[in-house]
Amino acid sequence: MLSSQQILTTKLENWRIKYISGTRKTWVYLSNEDEIQQWPLSDVDKFNLCIPIEDHIKMLKQPTTPHDAAVNAFRLLRRGQAPNGDWVGCGTDVMYLTPMYLFAFHILGFKIPEPQRIEQIRYILFCANTVDGGWGMAPGDESTVFGTALNYTSLRILGLDPDHPKMKIARNTLKGLGGALGASAWGKFWLCVLNVYDWAGVNSIPPELWALPEWLPVHPSKWYVFVRTFYCSMSYLFRVRFKAPITELTLALRKELYVEDYDTIDWTLYRNYISNADEHVPISRVMNVINFFLNGVLESCPIPLLNRYALNTVYQHVCYEVENTGSTCIVSCCSALNLIVQAHAEGVDSPTVQKQKESAEEYLWMSPEGMHVTISTSIPAWAGPFIGHALVETGLSELEENKESIIRLLKLLAEEQMTENTRHYPKDYRQMRKGGWVFGTKNENGYLLADCTGEAFGVILRLSHILKPEDRLPEWRLRMTVDLLLGMQSKDGGFPSYEAERGGNLLELINPTQEFDAVMAEYSTPEITASASTSLAEFKERYTYRANDIERCLQCAVVYLHASQLPSGGWAASWGICLTYGTFFALRALSRLANENYSNSECVKKACHFLLSHQRDDGGWGESRKGVKSNTYIQAENATMAQTAWATMALIYAKYPDKNPIERAVKKVMKEQQSDGSWPEEPPTGYAFRTFAIRYPLYRFIFPIWMLGLAHRYLSRED
Repeated sequence: MLSSQQILTTKLENWRIKYISGTRKTWVYLSNEDEIQQWPLSDVDKFNLCIPIEDHIKMLKQPTTPHDAAVNAFRLLRRGQAPNGDWVGCGTDVMYLTPMYLFAFHILGFKIPEPQRIEQIRYILFCANTVDGGWGMAPGDESTVFGTALNYTSLRILGLDPDHPKMKIARNTLKGLGGALGASAWGKFWLCVLNVYDWAGVNSIPPELWALPEWLPVHPSKWYVFVRTFYCSMSYLFRVRFKAPITELTLALRKELYVEDYDTIDWTLYRNYISNADEHVPISRVMNVINFFLNGVLESCPIPLLNRYALNTVYQHVCYEVENTGSTCIVSCCSALNLIVQAHAEGVDSPTVQKQKESAEEYLWMSPEGMHVTISTSIPAWAGPFIGHALVETGLSELEENKESIIRLLKLLAEEQMTENTRHYPKDYRQMRKGGWVFGTKNENGYLLADCTGEAFGVILRLSHILKPEDRLPEWRLRMTVDLLLGMQSKDGGFPSYEAERGGNLLELINPTQEFDAVMAEYSTPEITASASTSLAEFKERYTYRANDIERCLQCAVVYLHASQLPSGGWAASWGICLTYGTFFALRALSRLANENYSNSECVKKACHFLLSHQRDDGGWGESRKGVKSNTYIQAENATMAQTAWATMALIYAKYPDKNPIERAVKKVMKEQQSDGSWPEEPPTGYAFRTFAIRYPLYRFIFPIWMLGLAHRYLSRED
């Protein structure tokens, strides 16, 4: 047990990415000199560990133009491309993912290798709030009970002594917030599973909902895919009242996490209690009434036949999820849940559970800050297409030195297209996915996303001329994508994310999470609409298939984009922060779909003025996530390169006539560029569920490269 003030660390240069097959990979630590000599650091390892690639730096010239700066940056980014064509960085810095992984491994008795244990401790401590030592949803966030209880408990699982100075500070913060009794619903659930909270203090999570007729508007098949998948597994564990075995650590945590004496707590009084720091989305009156009924009737008067049928039903859906995703599950926290569910049902030593364990380990990611769990195992159809679009629009795709990189990317994207529906479609309630791409990998995730599909589809169309004719995606597979996207468009003309709309926004009245907003149903968003519709426009330029249907679709998308513009002039995105991200995608789409620009569209003119009103004195843009809930632009402490790039490109797509704001932004980005062509790490610019930020490490490369090359062309024009 670590009790000293010193925090151990491993040698960063001893970590390696091990490629398993396809896009599957994991991090391994080399512990002796023979291994290190036989397996030298690759460029991809160095790139992801932020270790300088010396020969790369020596080859670079001092940039004098935006184009030069873009070339330098992509030369480094190219060195980070894996042999299979992937850029392996994932979405990170969501502070409940690592605890859930650790809880599952601890409960099931899976040993954490020593190098991983050391680096997980280091990462969690690195991400603590620098003022009070607690944890929130993202590194350095204001402390919450949910974040502090789970991360404190994780450190105890990893062997950190409760008397360690940092643990004392965190524990004081937790108790200052009222202790673990004030955790949100998800926090209470996970503490129950660990057996350091009592199921009597949790509102009912009934698997019996899955036994309802599917035509009912509240049936789980109508819910948003994440909530449906998570609560399916959670309802199983709730119904069996799963509890980890009691150990010395269990008894110690029961003392450390609470202000009150654990054995005297009346848990039923705390079902609806939540700390002010945790309550992001209050439980509705409707849900309170439903909880009263479920707790008072369903849980008090069990119906054994119904309960067994419901439990078997949700377990069958857990099995569908595991089989459909190659044991990886939709995201890492679902993987942790399903590990416990299937271990309970089949035993820890079952082949199914052992395969899930191996898949769960692929979510681990090593960074200079330590080791943590990511959202997805890989995102080839997200980062890759953006890189491809950047190369097209900057002219870097025309450079001979980039051809081999582009070919590898295109071949990877072709391999990652899904050409079949899920194994258990449609009884698994999944969206038809033939022709689509995923946020993750085809075989280890397989969940269609409309924006990943749009961006991958679009970049394949724009770059396929580089390939030999026999290596290009055949037209029948392109047509599958067209059919898929046209079938996903919503009545309002926009596009949702994972599935065509099923339930309406009234489902938000039964949102049980207390943490996550707008998570019960699918909604159209500006950025997803832009990604899907612009790719269809690219297809229509080249092929005649369903041309009339595509034209109607594009017209409806334009109507949606006009209608979703905020009075301020911006667009609110759901997957990035927030008005900058949404406005970038919207103006990119309006330019492409309707040839709208500053001179011919009041909508575009208003958007430009909105962006310009928030340009900082240093020429950059920096939007804080504090304004996400209210859809207002709040200045961050500093500009970020990704947001500066989004805003600048939006102005370029809009053909903003005054080049001065664009020149100022270019100077800012070039000034911040480092000698190796990169930019410093910056705060997260991704976002989800109006609640937590996501850091995409590649954003600080992709979008500045894209903007610099695009700006060079724009500023070089004579008109």
